[in-house]
Order: sequence, then structure tokens, then C-alpha cells
Amino acid sequence: MRNAFAACVVAIAMLASTVHAQTGVTWNPGGPDPGLWSNPANWGGTVPVSGYKAFINNSTVGPCIVDGVAGGCQITIANGGGPSTLIVTNGGDLTAGDTNGDIHNIGWTQIGGSGTGSMIIENGGNVKFMLHLWVGQDPGGVGTLIMNGGTASVTNHPDGNWQLGSGGTGYIYMNGGTLFLLKWDGTNQVNGASHIDIAGGTIIVNGDKTGIINSLKDAGKITAYGGSGTLNIDYNNINPGKTTISAQGIGVSGRKIKSIEVNGGNVTIKYETTSGGMYHLESSASLSPASWATVPGSTVTASGTEEIFSFPIPSNEPTFFRVASP
Repeated sequence: MRNAFAACVVAIAMLASTVHAQTGVTWNPGGPDPGLWSNPANWGGTVPVSGYKAFINNSTVGPCIVDGVAGGCQITIANGGGPSTLIVTNGGDLTAGDTNGDIHNIGWTQIGGSGTGSMIIENGGNVKFMLHLWVGQDPGGVGTLIMNGGTASVTNHPDGNWQLGSGGTGYIYMNGGTLFLLKWDGTNQVNGASHIDIAGGTIIVNGDKTGIINSLKDAGKITAYGGSGTLNIDYNNINPGKTTISAQGIGVSGRKIKSIEVNGGNVTIKYETTSGGMYHLESSASLSPASWATVPGSTVTASGTEEIFSFPIPSNEPTFFRVASP
């Protein structure tokens, strides 16, 4: 799959002068700021812009935070080494790629090359993947795209495509926001142990992809609420000419999820209830029956017809949640 979609530039003599070599810069924050993309000191003096390659591979420092307009022709998160993270916060607008006149001088985006990488999009954030999005690209690599809100799109070039686990393992976790996809060509775009889970928000794909998505659902590769909810798959009714995927949570004793909010380093889940009793929140990294345990640091409070669960954002490894009886 990677070779099939690899960017290829054909050199034509009359246009050769318009193609420029890309310059690579590496994330290495050293200033007192909270790790902002926009600070030149965090990139060795040069912030990556159009025509650059941005490498975020340093696991010994904090995450790279995008809180304004930012862009680099090619973005690589964790091509080797320990965990590396890029966070697009409220007001952040990241363009992963560029165009150069009639020649599309566009770089792909890699989340988890041969290392462990994550991209987190928070409420009010926006990411445009101008060509390809690879999540978990190389052997041994683990990539995770977490959408807590905002928007992301792989719709900006007619050849643009995406894949989870072309060589490693890739995950997409939808907790909110909207992910727009131009293509979904087959079930092999979610390879190996790769997985998509929707607990909020929406995925919208051009064309009728219901057959592909239902096959992935039947194989357990796309789930709702970690497997405890119901996937809603619609073609043409909600969005004409497009397939829309969302999720409905299944609660306990007349309950349902009202909202999932991410604020700073904490997550808040509001549950609607029509019956009494206090429940608790459990998490699992693998969905195996023996792996469920109470979420560390979680609290639950009752407010009218709601129960409100609060807990710290977990580490980069994939995590599923469920509400359990006391």
C-alpha cells in the first residue's frame, strides 16, 4: 500500500526550475515556553514552513504544541526512538503539505514510523493532510491519531490517501470532532492489529463505502465505544454523496453518554441516568475481559440526572473505557 501511494515527482525539463529540495528541521525544544511549534528556539532556530520537513522524534522532551497557523511540507512523528507527540490545540491550524503552482510539491504525514508517535487534535483545532496520512508505517512502529474535537481532513489532493498499519500498527480514536476522508479504497487500509474506535464525533467519506466499513465492523477493526456501543453507518441521507460514520453509546440501566470533553490534561464524561445508584469507570488497553480495572485517579459525582466521571488523560498507549456497576 505504501508503494502504491508514494508521492512521485516526474521531472520535466521546462518545469524543473520550480521544484526545490526540502530542508529538514528537528524538534528539540530548549526554551521556557510550553513547547510551541511557533518558537524558532524549539527547532534549532528555524520554524518549519512551506517546503520544509518537520521531524518530531525526541522523546526526552515535551510534546510539540500547535496553537496557531503552522505548516510543513512533510511531518514525521516518531521515526524511531521513544514516544513523541504533536498536539493541535484550540486555535491551532496545521497544514501538513503544500502546493507549488501546477506541480503538487506535497509531503506525506507519518505518525509512528519505526517508533511510537501520536497526534492529538483538541476542540477548536484543525489539521489538513495535503497528501497521504500514514499511521503506524514501518515495522515496529505504533501510531495513534486521537481526535478529541476539531476537524481533520485527508481530502485536499485527488491522489491523497491514508492507511493504518502499512508496516506497523495504527489507531484512530474519535472522541469528538470530524474526520473527512476523500478515499476508503478497501479493508486493507486498516491492517494487522490496527483499529478505529468511535466514541464521539463523525467520520465522513466520499462515496458509498458502506460495504467496506461493514466488513471492517464485522472483523472487529472498527468499533463504537470500545465494542460496547453501536456504529451508525449512513450513505447519502445525512451527507449527500458521502458515507457518514458515528457511534451511539450503550449505557447501563437506562443510561447514555451525553458528552465527552477534554480540558487540558483531564477528561470529563457526562452520563445521563434515569435510575439511581453510583457507578464507576473502568479502562482497558486490550479489551480482554481480565484487563478491565478502575481508572486511576478517576472520580464520579452525581448532579441531577447526570453522573460525571473525571480522570487524567492516559498515556499514549490505546485505552478503552466502560461504565461498570458498583
